[in-house]
Amino acid sequence: MLGFIEKDNPKAKGADPKMFVDDSLLREIEASGFVKTLYQR
Repeated sequence: MLGFIEKDNPKAKGADPKMFVDDSLLREIEASGFVKTLYQR
């Protein structure tokens, strides 16, 4: 996606994709053990 954006905005070329994603909720769910219990069935 950043490849398309960099055509209009050259600064996007050096952007880190992780800057645009907040995965803290997913990490919290996994840390709670919820995901592990789903796959134990």
